[in-house]
Amino acid sequence: DMISNGEDKADQTLLAESERQQILSILDVLTERERRVIELSFGFEGEWPLLPRDIAPVIGISSERVRQIKGQALAKLANQAEYLKSQRM
Repeated sequence: DMISNGEDKADQTLLAESERQQILSILDVLTERERRVIELSFGFEGEWPLLPRDIAPVIGISSERVRQIKGQALAKLANQAEYLKSQRM
């Protein structure tokens, strides 16, 4: 039973890493600024998620511009996800 628990944990770790790599590859469609806004907004790479008002001074733009960039980036990511989904069918 201990072995199966260890195997389950290893399987979960591999699956999580695979999903992480898929997410990172999808992020490749974004510009550097868009990617940074998304990473900060959602707390990628072990960071806490930040609000636009907290991201703005980090990047050197207004919080309204952060919101605009985040919206554009999410639209690009949705399009990329749909494209990849259609390629699997």
